[in-house]
This record gives sequence, structure tokens and C-alpha cells, in this order.
Amino acid sequence: MLRNRTATLGIGLLLAAACLGARAVPVPYDFRIAWQSGALAGSVSEGSFAFDSSLSASTGFVLWGPGMLSSLDFTLRGVRYDATSANTGAISFDAQRRLVSIVFGNRCESVSCSVTSGREDEWWFNWHAAAGRQAVTGDAPDGLSSSLDLTVTPRAPVPEPAGWLLGPLGLAVLAWARSRHRGHAADAPQRLLRRRRRPPLPGV
Repeated sequence: MLRNRTATLGIGLLLAAACLGARAVPVPYDFRIAWQSGALAGSVSEGSFAFDSSLSASTGFVLWGPGMLSSLDFTLRGVRYDATSANTGAISFDAQRRLVSIVFGNRCESVSCSVTSGREDEWWFNWHAAAGRQAVTGDAPDGLSSSLDLTVTPRAPVPEPAGWLLGPLGLAVLAWARSRHRGHAADAPQRLLRRRRRPPLPGV
């Protein structure tokens, strides 16, 4: 009986814990640009991006390359961009796996992003937790809008559907095992009484 109960509790604990790290999850952020110069001066642009939590395991150095954003939602001059039309750039994390810097835009190559003066359809965003923040976009016919006033704000990570199911399932198994144990303990006196009331064996 003890072995069965221990096995049940073990299964419940494993299921409850499975949602804590079995799969990577999207890590979402909101960002804001308060344009300070050029044709966009005085206006504000806002958006959001997300990256896979597995990237944050690479701490202590900068990851360079395209396609590291899993999602992007940003509208500039009436044009909406997503992760297929704009992306990284670069991204880095500290020892606690927190975002330290990120660079993305719609003209990014393997190690950099750029903007051509006068091209309103080109832009890039460069944010660092400590310093070096800048956003730039082209102004027609031959100019640039830029800003050093950038903010990046984390949001709560979105759990995977598997995590939603495994957590409650594990807790349900634990609750069932506990109620079964309580019922077994409550019936113990009745079982003992039934043993005492057994009729004598024939011939005794």
C-alpha cells in the first residue's frame, strides 16, 4: 500500500513540475520611441516583440544574426511590420538571463542594421539597458528622424499549452492520492472491528 501511494505521489509531482521548464516559451516585451529630431519629432511610436526563452541561456556575449525575434508588431508611418518583414540584428543577456541589449530593424544583415538617408521605409532600433539607445528612420527627400528616448518593458511570459495541462493534471493526481489516503485511514477502525467480529472456524 505504501509503495503504491509513493508511486502515485511521485507521478503527481513529476506532472506538476513538468510545466516549469520542459519547453521554451516566448518572452514578450513592449517598446516605445519618442522621436526627438527630423520629420517625426514630437511623435511617439510603440510596438512589441518577443524572443524564445532558450536564447537567454547564452549569457555573457552578444548573439549576432537574423531571425531571433519570434514575433514583432510595430507600425511606422502607417506601415505595419512583423517578424517576417523586420527582425534582428543582435541580442544579449546578463548572467541572470535578463535582456541587456537588442538591435532590430527592416534592413539588418548578419552583424548590423542600417538606414539610408531619405528612405522612409527603412528603420532600425538599438536599445541597451545601460546606455547607447537610438532609433533611426529615413526622411524624404534626404534626411533622418532619430531618437535617444527609447523604453523597453517586459511582460509576463506566455506559457505553452502543454504547461497549462500538465500543471493542473499533476495537482489533481496529488489531491486524489491525498483523499484516498485519508479515506483509507478513516476506514481503519471499521476494518479492525470487522476482523474482530469474524465467526469462528468450523470445528473450533
